[in-house]
Amino acid sequence: MTGALMKQTRTIPIVFAVVSDPVGEGFVVSLARPGGNATGFTNAESSLTGKWLGLLKEIMPSINRVAFIFDPKVAPGGGTYYTKLIESAARHSR
Repeated sequence: MTGALMKQTRTIPIVFAVVSDPVGEGFVVSLARPGGNATGFTNAESSLTGKWLGLLKEIMPSINRVAFIFDPKVAPGGGTYYTKLIESAARHSR
């Protein structure tokens, strides 16, 4: 919906909520400086994915496999976005 609104106006402020990747979706230029007429909330900052895995390793040091479940009907594109981040964090945490 936000994308459709952004195509219609560059002057009316648009506030989005719970967008997984506002930069990747093209809603804002960056999280620090959104620019344009759109701003809002993301449901998780990408750097948290490494912390999620670190927390799992603290709870269970022998863990070597993690499942990531999401509903594409609820979060289209979100699964791909987080899957890439989690895979990257896993490679760097070995």
